[in-house]
Amino acid sequence: RLFLWLTDDVSAHGNVLNYVKEKLGNGNEVLELRTESAVEDLTSRTLLGFVLDTLRRFSRFTSWRTTALSVNEHYQALQLCTARVNYTTRAEFSATAVEVICAHNKYIRHLDDSTNTDETFVQEYVSFLDHSNAVNQWDVLRKFKETVEAYDVVRNFVRDRNYLIYGPRRTNYIKECLKVFLGDDTLQQIHVEVPLDMSLDENAKDAKIDVYSEEIAIDTLADANEPVTSELPSSRTGEYLVCVINAIIRVLLNSRDELALATTMASPLVQLPHDAFTQLKRVSLQKSMPMCQCAISYVLRLRLGGNCADDDSPLSQYVCGLADFVDLLHKLQTVIEEEKEDDAVKKVIGIIFARIRNSKGFGLNWNSVLPFKNELLKLATALSSSFDPADKQEGTDIVGKEAMCTLRNISDFMSTRQIYCDLSNLFYFPKHEGTPLNVPAMLAYFKTPDPDLDSVDEEWDRPLSARIEQLKAYRKVSAFRTTSNLEVECAEGTGGTADVERKGTECADVTPKRIEKIDEKTNESSKPLQKAEAKTKAVKRSILSEINGVAKKSRQGVKSAKKKVDKSSNQNAITTYFMKR
Repeated sequence: RLFLWLTDDVSAHGNVLNYVKEKLGNGNEVLELRTESAVEDLTSRTLLGFVLDTLRRFSRFTSWRTTALSVNEHYQALQLCTARVNYTTRAEFSATAVEVICAHNKYIRHLDDSTNTDETFVQEYVSFLDHSNAVNQWDVLRKFKETVEAYDVVRNFVRDRNYLIYGPRRTNYIKECLKVFLGDDTLQQIHVEVPLDMSLDENAKDAKIDVYSEEIAIDTLADANEPVTSELPSSRTGEYLVCVINAIIRVLLNSRDELALATTMASPLVQLPHDAFTQLKRVSLQKSMPMCQCAISYVLRLRLGGNCADDDSPLSQYVCGLADFVDLLHKLQTVIEEEKEDDAVKKVIGIIFARIRNSKGFGLNWNSVLPFKNELLKLATALSSSFDPADKQEGTDIVGKEAMCTLRNISDFMSTRQIYCDLSNLFYFPKHEGTPLNVPAMLAYFKTPDPDLDSVDEEWDRPLSARIEQLKAYRKVSAFRTTSNLEVECAEGTGGTADVERKGTECADVTPKRIEKIDEKTNESSKPLQKAEAKTKAVKRSILSEINGVAKKSRQGVKSAKKKVDKSSNQNAITTYFMKR
């Protein structure tokens, strides 16, 4: 039986669970699943996570290394593929949120009717998923529906259980999942009545909470209204840690996952520049290799010799960053192959967190990182002992496969936290002033750098305070580097004749290291004019100081031959100055 509670009140959760157990009987177990949870919540299991685990258990994917995209990465991949199509049609590598939504709707229609592949956006996105060996939540739902309908073992495994599904329903994806769970059966929708003054009552545990249920058909369940204004509370630090840790685990499992590779290389774990990522992408396309394998091959050929890499390779100037990335992967892979399953998983998590702590640019409070690490270790222990997929038993010739499967389950758990995404925040507001660090915008990272720009800020994860300080320093240097039009012409070397009148002014050195003073040689005709201007400015400053009453007093103890000017003479000077004007 399936019980659905579309809210999640912590004070009433225990009453709801007791009510469900009474309805089912004391001997029956209840599987609790959330519709969605906060990104950094590593304690509760979600509905999408259970669906993905079921497919893993019965080996329904083409490869056991197939990774799952989060909902944010699904839309980022759609935006990237849409921008590629737009670049071929109108030579503009960009995609708006409206275009991404249209491409998403076309992809959903493609899943319902796989014969309809006329849309270029759909073809590009499907090819991207196949190349990356990745699946999204809609592809997971389609596979789950086909598997339940085709195999009795899977159908009995899913429908012979008792479920309590609770939490907000922000999208109709939940309704489509429930249809597969129920089949032709009905569900029990739970309603809870809580006293209005319960939040003010000190004895909240003793307050009377009424729980009742009604039997309804799944088709009568109202659709979710979009866009949704409610949000699940998540900390920015937790979101970033989940993003970076999930990315490096997925690269370790699936070297073809380009989104995870881009996140790992742009994060402070590696800090690969934008132009280096672009050159790596071009070389991989020329050699028809995945980007990760191309980087590993280049670094190992340089180290081992033999068929050495070309000296004129465009990756030669970025060999340090690429070697750092390869060393990290090899270190994790060595731990997985040499240690036992539980010890290997714990050491991999420890190495990643040590790398995060030693990396520059994260700007995280370590006191908030340690609790997350402890929760992740508990999750690894729970997944290793309670979940045993079929592909974990097969293929024992692969060294360290048990640890790899546990890491894959951790990645699946992180990728299935949420199923709803606000595109406006994802595409147009990727950064926040309260964020200590930022995840790179995928579209900007995959885009070829603009050669017209002198410098591009590639440090995606720099704190806001550091970016502000750099901006202030740049403005100070720019103020000193300001020159006249004639100085710019001289600095650029324009004009091929030697008879150009220089007007007594030499070019200034505009290099940021040192700014030379302009030569004070001037023509004889310009000296009287400059002296007059300087005298006028001095008189004006003196008069304004007298008006404001802030004229400097002469130092005490110093004999001066000058006579003090009385107030009447000062007033006459002021009147005379403004009468001349």
